[in-house]
Amino acid sequence: SSLNKVKLGMIGNYNVAYKGYNTALRTLKRLECNHPGFYRLELVGGGSKIEIMKQAKQLGVDHCIKFRGVLAFPEEIFLWLDTVDIFLQPSETEGKPRALIEAISRGCAGVGSNVGGIPELLPCDMVINPKDYIQLEAKIVELSAKNRLISASNDSFKIAQEYEYSYLKVKRDSFYKRVKQELNND
Repeated sequence: SSLNKVKLGMIGNYNVAYKGYNTALRTLKRLECNHPGFYRLELVGGGSKIEIMKQAKQLGVDHCIKFRGVLAFPEEIFLWLDTVDIFLQPSETEGKPRALIEAISRGCAGVGSNVGGIPELLPCDMVINPKDYIQLEAKIVELSAKNRLISASNDSFKIAQEYEYSYLKVKRDSFYKRVKQELNND
């Protein structure tokens, strides 16, 4: 995503409160207060979105949320994950977090709570306590800065590689021309 927007993503049934939707929404409220218009949250899953929308409206962040509904696995899920900057799994309880496994397999940065199998999948500094929306906000902000630096450094690296390639190609071509001329002169 562009440097002026960060897309947060979650996957799960909208009716399953223990997935941590309330934590994510409270985090989004803090992010929106401190960085207006910078963050948005996309939710993939089935079930009724009424409860999540009600909470989002109460917190004043309903304009920062997009419900994507059910996406076909794996194609649509993977295409969507490839557009997500930071994947959130702020569950209050969890078994084996399949969605998180899919997200990190697609190269998403992830933040999750220290329940179930989540801590095994994430760097320890990206694990938070359940319901700790202040800690979740801090991790997201930290990752956003890293994200921008990484994409900026990747762009620089690509430019450097291209420059090096074209510069070396010119030198190589002139070398081969010289060798060819010398061989023809013999």
